[in-house]
Amino acid sequence: SGIQLQDDCALLHIYRKSSMAGAAISYDLYLDDDKIFRVKNKSKTTIKITKEGLATLLAKTETTTKLPIEIQLGKEYYIRCGIKMGALVGRPKLEVVDSSTGKAEFEKIPLKK
Repeated sequence: SGIQLQDDCALLHIYRKSSMAGAAISYDLYLDDDKIFRVKNKSKTTIKITKEGLATLLAKTETTTKLPIEIQLGKEYYIRCGIKMGALVGRPKLEVVDSSTGKAEFEKIPLKK
């Protein structure tokens, strides 16, 4: 990704694997009040964060999903995004995954030009 981890920042690796369920549904991902990524099927990005402490990842379609995350500088976090199909709408699914799983899944997704 070109962004290097340093002691004065944390890295959020955000990705969404390919899936048939809800493939056409994309949504905006926010970190607290800032929009940081448009989550689409088979997409990924790395965000550099310079503020430590508790933050909230938030995604919204017709429903809202929140994921609290404790940010520590000098660490990397892998955030797996997806869609949970409900009765009528696809709901965003957000989870923090461990580094080995996250890194393997993240690297499988081709970077979009």
